[in-house]
Amino acid sequence: MARIARDQVVQPVLGGVNGDAINGTQDEEQHSQAQVDPGAEIARLKRRLAASQDEVKELTQGKVKKPPTTVTMGRAIRRLLQKGANDARSDDVRRIKEEIALWLNLAHAPNPPLNTKSRSDRGLHNDITGRLLCPIEYDWDDEL
Repeated sequence: MARIARDQVVQPVLGGVNGDAINGTQDEEQHSQAQVDPGAEIARLKRRLAASQDEVKELTQGKVKKPPTTVTMGRAIRRLLQKGANDARSDDVRRIKEEIALWLNLAHAPNPPLNTKSRSDRGLHNDITGRLLCPIEYDWDDEL
């Protein structure tokens, strides 16, 4: 489809009185002065409307978006809120893990100290964290 410059004026009008296109004021005056059958005029206007609709479809193909509805806006807002909650939760858990390692290093002074960034030296295989994770009904110091 050829591009149309902004300063060009295109008037896609089909079928004048004798089937020829109407362009400019001179043709319009001749058309208005001639006796026109109402049925033929309606048919001409329908053809003109169909041609205009086809041209609009071609010009807007793939460019028309549906306006957002309250449902789609609500879903977008819910997604953003959920993402924020997930990010905050992740940040809180990371921060708690670091703080627990710092607290254990200060309170129990393990040798070597617990790494705040890595959890590989924590858990049941570490004497200090194993004692904290051990259920109350069991004695951590009891050798099996």
